[in-house]
Amino acid sequence: MTFTSIIAFPLTFLYLSLIGCTAGACLGQENVPVPPNKTAARPAIHWYNPLAGGTLELLAILPATNTREIELLTKRLDANATVLATEARHKWHSDPANTQLALTNTYDCILIGKVAWDVIPKTDRELIIKHVERGAGLVYVSPHLHDATIAKTNPLRMQLNQLFRGPDQLSLYRTVHARSAYAFNQLVYYRDRLVTSDLPALPRNLYRQSPFYLSSLAMAKGRVIAMDYDDTGISNDNIPALMPYIDDDHLDVHTRQITPTRQDLWMLGLAMGILHSCNRYSNSQVSFLTKSVVPTPLIDRNFVTPRHLREIYARRYYRYRLDDAEYYVVPPRADDSLKSFHYRIRSSFNQVITADKIEIGEQDKIVFKIPMLEQGHYLVDGFYLDKQGRVINCGNTSFEVVSVSKIRECKVSLDQLRDTGSATCEFILAQELSESQDVKIMITDITGKELHTISFTTDAFTRRFNFALTPENTPNQPFLLHCMLVDNDGVIVRHIELVNLTDAR
Repeated sequence: MTFTSIIAFPLTFLYLSLIGCTAGACLGQENVPVPPNKTAARPAIHWYNPLAGGTLELLAILPATNTREIELLTKRLDANATVLATEARHKWHSDPANTQLALTNTYDCILIGKVAWDVIPKTDRELIIKHVERGAGLVYVSPHLHDATIAKTNPLRMQLNQLFRGPDQLSLYRTVHARSAYAFNQLVYYRDRLVTSDLPALPRNLYRQSPFYLSSLAMAKGRVIAMDYDDTGISNDNIPALMPYIDDDHLDVHTRQITPTRQDLWMLGLAMGILHSCNRYSNSQVSFLTKSVVPTPLIDRNFVTPRHLREIYARRYYRYRLDDAEYYVVPPRADDSLKSFHYRIRSSFNQVITADKIEIGEQDKIVFKIPMLEQGHYLVDGFYLDKQGRVINCGNTSFEVVSVSKIRECKVSLDQLRDTGSATCEFILAQELSESQDVKIMITDITGKELHTISFTTDAFTRRFNFALTPENTPNQPFLLHCMLVDNDGVIVRHIELVNLTDAR
């Protein structure tokens, strides 16, 4: 089975798992940025598609139930993927794999997705190694899954440790960390896989994985990269082989919207790993530079321990100072292949806020402003393009907008709503309104489409706003109640409450 990549212009490793999860502040019910009138992002962020230098030839080995992940990958990475599907994670292909693994084939990279090393026949393992020695990359995702059952003195276990348990000799993690929205993911890279901890910024029921582990080494003319997100505690046979498991049964309406962003971020890291393994990663790195308005602690994430997790932040800006906030990139002057720089800013829900393409000339740096945004987390994607519009390299970063004006709470009487079909509600600010501020209360569907604007009354202190949910303004299906503090520039901060009338009535 072969997948042909989709050629379109523009993705926790992640990597990132590095890659796989979103900032915890975006997962709560308060202050979640869901601009309802923004243009939705495309289903896939085409990070390296089309790829400058030509299409990659990829051999993917993974369970047959997970082959759709290769289609997701090739939408983001320009690659022709030949799939060798195994019967299961514990079972090898029922037919001989000599056709795909024969040395008469030439691959840029061999990608193994959570197929146990010990179930691959010895002759096929030897063929894989020979491909690497003559120049192919080898990327092994989550090799930790089954090797714990192998005796430590077993030669197969010793070979697995030698290939996939060493240090990061290629400094891949440094590149991944510098070129990806690391802080947005709130995940930690551990040098020692024995150091594990729950992620305090993310509720346990929204992820099922331990911290990310990475190793890399050179082998003759090739490179070996192992990426491990250690979700060995999950027994479900349908867990994705290339991406960290997401337990859909525990996702609420907000996290379901965030999931595409998490997937894209992970796929970015996976694409970077593949390009590094086959030595196709450009030196024209996309690095976003700026000055932080809000001081952030300096933490070496190479040595971070669980107690430091709460101290890892995205770059933060006060909203009232966004007029002065800007990012810039410095294109390498020695690279004549660079023609233009494309960037976009999107929300944590994968909604594109703004995008532009800037021609690269003799300028020392390319500068772009941050638009006026409401409080929340955002992602910045950047792409260096050649004269044909192909991606030379890309990267992203994350930042957080914070407001000095706060929302204290929104009180919704669900019992009253259940009993009578109507409910008296109260929206409370932490401070009085200024002359330039106002309050807006509206109902949207779960996609963010506006359905109703609700009128309200205020008390003498102008901090409390009373409004009512009635059968006339309340949909019959689950909806989002938005309580917003606004000014002339738009929403300052919002509180979002999910109301499920099927449970309330």
